[in-house]
Amino acid sequence: MPSDWLKEMGCDVNTSSQQRSAQPKESEDDQNQPGQSKAARMQQENHTQVKDNENYLGTIKFFVLSFLAAVLAMLLYYYRVKRQIPVQPPMYGITTSIIADTTILDAYEYISTPEFRTDWHFNAVEINGPAMDHSATPGETFSEILAVGGREFTVEWDVVDRQAPSSASSSVADFILEGLASHSPSSPSPSSTDLWREVVRVRSARRPPAAPQVTVELELDVSSARPS
Repeated sequence: MPSDWLKEMGCDVNTSSQQRSAQPKESEDDQNQPGQSKAARMQQENHTQVKDNENYLGTIKFFVLSFLAAVLAMLLYYYRVKRQIPVQPPMYGITTSIIADTTILDAYEYISTPEFRTDWHFNAVEINGPAMDHSATPGETFSEILAVGGREFTVEWDVVDRQAPSSASSSVADFILEGLASHSPSSPSPSSTDLWREVVRVRSARRPPAAPQVTVELELDVSSARPS
């Protein structure tokens, strides 16, 4: 054979052998890729399993808390209904105000003196007691009979607090009473006793006109009736 042909054959053989020797490297690379994909899948599966465990624990926690809330509600029901523990009664009341052309000193003296209550207090018909003819102070008591809606109430008042004005330039003064109100035996309503709390507040006008002027505010809170 011609030497050139052998040379060409030798080049072809060498080239073929180089191609064959390069093929195993490619196969090794191809074998590594599946291994990497398997590790990624395992990591993803572990992550998914952790999330599933967290969701499962969250569901258990929700049901446990719901069960405890239901048990607590049942215990409260048993404690309050079965044991017949009274619930705090609701409150109702009256709020009103008037404007008077007078000084805060004269207005406070007038509203804090019990014997004048038949002149201004709603439907007061009679006042009795030791604190009658002067501005009542904390600790003093008096009784009051009122005719309201065809019923008569007797209220035993206690003066619990007061903030008397110190001068004609004072801006606010308070007179606070608390008492037990009971229906008169002659009243058509069932006998009961209520707790009354009354706050009378006197305010000087912010911009007084030529003559002195005050606003008198009355707030009365009454508890629901309790059998006597």
